[in-house]
Amino acid sequence: MIKTRNLFWQIPLLGLLTASLWLPPLAGFLAPRGSEATPDAALLQRAGKLFAMEDVVLAQSKAGRREWRIRAARLYTAGSEEDLRMEQVAAVFYGDGDQGETSIVSDEARYESGRELLSVTGDVVVVTANGYRLQAPSLEYQGSQHQLLATAGVKVAGERFDLQGERLTYDVKTNDFQLEGKVVCALR
Repeated sequence: MIKTRNLFWQIPLLGLLTASLWLPPLAGFLAPRGSEATPDAALLQRAGKLFAMEDVVLAQSKAGRREWRIRAARLYTAGSEEDLRMEQVAAVFYGDGDQGETSIVSDEARYESGRELLSVTGDVVVVTANGYRLQAPSLEYQGSQHQLLATAGVKVAGERFDLQGERLTYDVKTNDFQLEGKVVCALR
């Protein structure tokens, strides 16, 4: 005759002894399925990536004031945790007080957190708080100076003018910009 109090230790013991029979099918049943499976850790490590994430938002504030927000379709590290790479990027930089927002859209970006440097490349479009549209093949945001810097093929479009130049410096906090090097102006 089996006493009821013996069932309290006999049932868990039976489960442990037979775990090798039921645990693998249960783990297979509970495993994620679908074509959007997470990349294997060994595959990421072979590619020199420490981690990868999809649909990510990064934000930075200092002294209670928002500085920037970056949304990326894909984020991954390349070599170190301080070197973040992003794809399909949309960034917003906040000016002082009523200075408004400056937005950037690009195909790729790289953020080096130690240097506070954001480099964006591939069909870069910037819309300033003043409504100007800037285009360049690539540009950098220097966080310590709150400036955007483009060094080649810069185009600036305003409501009544188009500008082209070789180098652009744009201050996100004050919305002032300086265009240098073979500047061409077309008035509309």
